[in-house]
Amino acid sequence: MNILKVTGKFIGHSAIETVGQNNTKVRKIWIDMTTNPEYKNTPQFEMVGDKVALSEGLKKDDNIVLSFNLNGRKWEKEDGRKGVSNSLNVYKIEKITTESVATANLPVATPDAQAAGDDLPF
Repeated sequence: MNILKVTGKFIGHSAIETVGQNNTKVRKIWIDMTTNPEYKNTPQFEMVGDKVALSEGLKKDDNIVLSFNLNGRKWEKEDGRKGVSNSLNVYKIEKITTESVATANLPVATPDAQAAGDDLPF
């Protein structure tokens, strides 16, 4: 299984909707992943079921990491048209703080690395 993650700035989310015969809760979320101001990159993701509350408490422009699944389904209409519908279903949101950025760049010493260092001749 692939682990798919993207980083961006939280733009906002929709109201929670109830859809289908099973009354499934669905909420859309948008993030800004723009790297070139000339070409905006603001994809839409979905949160489904118990995941709709994941974006509660986020503020506009919060830096976040979205972990998501990519799902696709082929379809064919009676008139012969065919296509594929894709969805990006979020299952985890992590808010990036200055503390998490600072600690993420620290080197980690493992017991094996320390043991190897003890064998140095000086």
